[in-house]
Amino acid sequence: MSARYLFSCQGTAVFPNLSLKLKLPLILSTVLALAIVALAAAAYHEVRLASVGAASERLQRVSQQLGGLLEASFRAREAEMAVLTARPELEELLRSPDDASARRAAVDLLTESATAEAVVALDLIGADGRRVLEIGGADARPDDFRESVPSEGTVGPLVNHGGRVMYATSAPVGDPEGVSGTLFQWRAVQVDPETVSVLTDLIGVDATIVFGTPGQGWTDLIRVIDEPPLFLSEVTASAEARASTGVEVETYSREGAGAVFAGVSRLGATPWYLVVELPEDAVLASAHDFLVRLLVVSPLALLLAAIKGRGASIAL
Repeated sequence: MSARYLFSCQGTAVFPNLSLKLKLPLILSTVLALAIVALAAAAYHEVRLASVGAASERLQRVSQQLGGLLEASFRAREAEMAVLTARPELEELLRSPDDASARRAAVDLLTESATAEAVVALDLIGADGRRVLEIGGADARPDDFRESVPSEGTVGPLVNHGGRVMYATSAPVGDPEGVSGTLFQWRAVQVDPETVSVLTDLIGVDATIVFGTPGQGWTDLIRVIDEPPLFLSEVTASAEARASTGVEVETYSREGAGAVFAGVSRLGATPWYLVVELPEDAVLASAHDFLVRLLVVSPLALLLAAIKGRGASIAL
């Protein structure tokens, strides 16, 4: 059976009003177009999965490294506080709060420690809950800070106060068997923009580092920001539960950042959450470039198929 007979008889239902010279190029082009679309969709899907997988691995690795650095910083802060609260000047003032010489010695000690970078206030609280001594202005820390900061030698939540994000580290004063008070040290979270830029450049693809406490303060290390949508409303509990078990990769859109892939992790036993964001456009850039190249090459392949089909139909 000849090709001419096949297309004139069995193919009459396909493009019935066209001549064989037009049928063959159209049929070949249609079949090739369908094949290209199917292969392109499958290839783009695989490239997208590979891009997302690589981004997820990077987020997990970076989040673990940054989390380790922050937890080491917490341990250093706790060690500093332990050294400070072991000084006899503080316990002496707690025993004799009206003693002028004891007060002067404690003030000198705490003022010197407050000169450290980012320390904005210190409070010495007696066993009865009364503030015995404060270093820093009256509005340097939240009024109700003792309600939200544990007193067992831990790091408190990040809070938004006075246009900046800050936190308190607390430690008991006195020996373990006879604690006579608690020292609270407040620090502001603010990093030099150049340092933040170097850090995010090391991560790559326009990364953003944010951390905070759900329902309280959030920062990108430079300024106060809105809480990521991941921790809002009904998803808060599940987000906390997932992040407490390690690094979880989530997707969401945040004002000022757009659509992002985010690695979320809880920082040790603190109420802090670290979120490393990668822009979705940057993560999927290679997949989008691949799709653009397919869209450029596909019409050329279809045109070549049409020309070849036209030549074959003339030869029939």
